Amino acid sequence: MKRVSLSNIQDLGYRMSNILEMVKENKDNKALSKTMEDYVKDLMSIIAQNNVFHSINLIERVVETGERTNTGLYKQFHVSALELFDESKLLLRTFQIIDYDREKMKFILSDEITLIDFRKISRIY
Repeated sequence: MKRVSLSNIQDLGYRMSNILEMVKENKDNKALSKTMEDYVKDLMSIIAQNNVFHSINLIERVVETGERTNTGLYKQFHVSALELFDESKLLLRTFQIIDYDREKMKFILSDEITLIDFRKISRIY
């Protein structure tokens, strides 16, 4: 995965203007396709890294996906870690919250790990 920096983002903007110029001039379609493919891959990498950067703040937080329990309450999950696959798919490693121990002021978590797609998060606490 490429490291994101301001120069990388500026370079992507410059490359996009070159792609638009090639389209206007009706240049070779193979060269244009390859240039666009490289641009889209780099752009996807930057978006994935941006998601990871913002998602780090989710560790040790509680999230919901909109799913409901049998009793009709929203399922809540405690985020323990992040996992990035193929530079584009960000999953949260979570444990479902079963209950809350008021005496110890701690969540009671399930033993099973639940991987949640970052895009499916509907609420963050």
